[in-house]
Amino acid sequence: MSRGLNPTAVFGRNKSLYYERLEDADSLEPEALVRWSTYVLEGLLADMRKLSMLGIQSFVTDELLLPALRRGLDSARFTANEATALFIVAEKGEAKAADFEPAFPGSASVRSQNIRKLLDRGVIEPIGDGRRTYRLRLVPSDLTPLLTWRLDQMGFLPQILKDI
Repeated sequence: MSRGLNPTAVFGRNKSLYYERLEDADSLEPEALVRWSTYVLEGLLADMRKLSMLGIQSFVTDELLLPALRRGLDSARFTANEATALFIVAEKGEAKAADFEPAFPGSASVRSQNIRKLLDRGVIEPIGDGRRTYRLRLVPSDLTPLLTWRLDQMGFLPQILKDI
């Protein structure tokens, strides 16, 4: 299996069905083994399809990052200006200090101070040494619970993780 495949996503989606199919596998009867194999392969295929979506930048931005940032704004985790700055970075993938002007109008010094606050909060990080180019920092950061919430909404987290 690929490092990205998550057996918990396959087997943890529905515990009772998992136990039924496990009993099928234990029985070693041909029809029961087919049910087990079908269950495993269909689960892996569904998980691979989801994972493949996370490789599409527009999907990640539009379906994961932007809704998570909107929730952060709605829940007052971010100010309107901070959220605007984070939206800019999310949509661009990486942003230079000047790109933050719509979020932090005024002098370059004001922009730098506000960028520093985002860096200190750990929601953005510089790309490379000494460059004033930034990207979102997804984990660990104030964005992590928002992304986890959104991934759960999108069906990326198995039920078994919620039952703990």
